[in-house]
Amino acid sequence: MMDTSELLKQYNDWKFKVSAYEMAVSLIGIEEQTIAPSGGSEYRNDRMAFLQGELFSLSTSEDALKMVDAVKNNEAIEEVTRREAQLFSRSMHNFCCIPKDTYVEFTKLQADNYLRWKKAKEAGDYSLFEDSLVAIIEMERKIYGFRGSNVPLYDQMLDEFEPGMNM
Repeated sequence: MMDTSELLKQYNDWKFKVSAYEMAVSLIGIEEQTIAPSGGSEYRNDRMAFLQGELFSLSTSEDALKMVDAVKNNEAIEEVTRREAQLFSRSMHNFCCIPKDTYVEFTKLQADNYLRWKKAKEAGDYSLFEDSLVAIIEMERKIYGFRGSNVPLYDQMLDEFEPGMNM
């Protein structure tokens, strides 16, 4: 069994890696929405999807799940860190049932459809984005379906943003 200080070091190193990927993905998204030329969207979106896949692997690996659960359950670790690990664990367990390629496909679908949404918004014409939105909704349903939950889809989605809430 790993001692507490080594466990915390491993946990903090893992959080750093996760936050680095999240920051890179966020910056690409901000660039897309502000200064990036639309002609480069396919190039950017491919790389963003790749980074999301790497983040997914980092966040759902068996070793990461075990480590985060160990932090969450270690009474020698301060409460705020255990609570943080509990929130990570909850999120990780929700995602680990999704195949990585499906998750990457979904993140790419969202990124690819940003420009369609922007054009529809600027034109005030929802029909320009309707098919894209339907594809995104269907992919969301597919992703939630991997959980195998008997809880209604809306309640599952609501619980992600407001834990414990339901219809």
